Amino acid sequence: MSDRLKSMQRIVAMQAQRKRLAEWKLIEIENRKAALVTARTALGDFVETESLVGPLAVLALRQTRRLAEREADTGIERDRQRGEVQAAERRHRLAERITETVAAEDRVVEDRRSLEVLIEGAVARQQAEEGGVNRIDQQSIADDEASTIRS
Repeated sequence: MSDRLKSMQRIVAMQAQRKRLAEWKLIEIENRKAALVTARTALGDFVETESLVGPLAVLALRQTRRLAEREADTGIERDRQRGEVQAAERRHRLAERITETVAAEDRVVEDRRSLEVLIEGAVARQQAEEGGVNRIDQQSIADDEASTIRS
């Protein structure tokens, strides 16, 4: 495995962690929003069932407004975090695709190396065989020449 592939695998792992972190933050924001909705609903139900007058009614109204504002702010934060989650998912998928490409390139390089070793081995065997034949042929020629000279 190449250093480049190892590096890309670390990047994929980091992007996966960042994606999970973004998802956890989104869940936490959604839980806060749900709690605000519950609190606002409970306060509204309380105001409807009790006949509040005077300062207590004013306080209940102010608290309802604050809860509604915090709920709206949390909704904006939730939408922003959803965008962060989507961006993290895109970065993670991109890193995975790049890692797959690098792995494929590494396999091609390794296949080429294996093929080169096979070809070099075959060529070496063929040359060794031809070299052996050449030595035999040269010996035969030398013996024929020697016998021709003697005769």
